[in-house]
Amino acid sequence: MSTTIPILLYHQVTPYIDFRFSKYSVTPERFKFHMKILKLHGFNSINLDQLEEHRNGNAPLPHRPIIITFDDCFQESVDYAVPILATPFHIHTSQIFPPTNATNSSGVPVKPSKTNSGMK
Repeated sequence: MSTTIPILLYHQVTPYIDFRFSKYSVTPERFKFHMKILKLHGFNSINLDQLEEHRNGNAPLPHRPIIITFDDCFQESVDYAVPILATPFHIHTSQIFPPTNATNSSGVPVKPSKTNSGMK
């Protein structure tokens, strides 16, 4: 039997939403609300390693699994989303996908730095 697992994709969690990117950004308050709703509806976040273990027949999935991802590795997402994900009420796991030019030669993500013109 196949299980459908929803994936929530976030690009940026920041209190300072640029109107040009409002389609791809949420405030920390809105993100916290999203996480509360997930928990209240019984969703349990998993990471991609857990999904692979399940697909290989090595581990069961929790009830109502969901995957939470962050594309582009904005520092604000780390600064604002991670503390929300780690609160005792939420306890969600997530995956961060940095752009390939935001990793060092070993593939380790590097922190983007903020400039007057945005992220670099």
